[in-house]
Amino acid sequence: MIKTLQSMKTLNVLTLKITNKYSAEYVNRLYKNLKKHTTIKFNFFCYTEDANGLDEEIQVIPLVERDDIKRQWYKIDFHNMPQFQGEKCLILDIDVIPIANIDSILSYDLPDNYFGGYRIWWWFTNSRLISGGFQMFYQGQTKYLYDLFNQDPLGWQEYYILKGEAEPPVNGEQNFVTHNCPIPIIEFPRHEYVKYAERTLNRIKGIWKQFEKDDYMVNGKFNDKIKLVHFANSNNYIENDILGRNIW
Repeated sequence: MIKTLQSMKTLNVLTLKITNKYSAEYVNRLYKNLKKHTTIKFNFFCYTEDANGLDEEIQVIPLVERDDIKRQWYKIDFHNMPQFQGEKCLILDIDVIPIANIDSILSYDLPDNYFGGYRIWWWFTNSRLISGGFQMFYQGQTKYLYDLFNQDPLGWQEYYILKGEAEPPVNGEQNFVTHNCPIPIIEFPRHEYVKYAERTLNRIKGIWKQFEKDDYMVNGKFNDKIKLVHFANSNNYIENDILGRNIW
């Protein structure tokens, strides 16, 4: 990372668990792996309608389900949580696995009125989309996203699918954030944050080599530069993957 804080500001890590697609174990392991791979102090919150099975140390933000909101689109609510007003927030998906020290990421001195994220480089080399699985911002400075989305939630949830830019049945949240973010986006070093999916692994490795001299994986292990591994996409469950289970 470019620069870090000498004295850490309050950092709130926010994650979403909605429906029974992912178990509470995903949240628990994310929390434990974060603690394992950082010395930075942080508060950890899970936004959920079902807190059963969550570790006692995890703070719960009650989620009230709405008929007009689908799955990951509830992450837009994180951009309007006044209880964290002015504080640094980091949205992390529960299928992200920290695998190396992330002090430089969590302590990054994000400039005021800027949004921090990682580009989804694994789709194609020139992708400009920012991953919805990692979003860093100061609470209150991205509220526009919440306000805009709630003007037409059903419309926005279909918008990028109908444009052919997101896959059905439920996607497009990261497109929405990227294209409508009201403040400039700082892209963090792309080699730190990667996607892993066995069925598209060869393509991921090939795109990686277009901007890195060394390999994405060596002898079945991730490159030492990689800090966060995202098991993105539907049905890409960590517990069903041998490599995933070994690093989880």
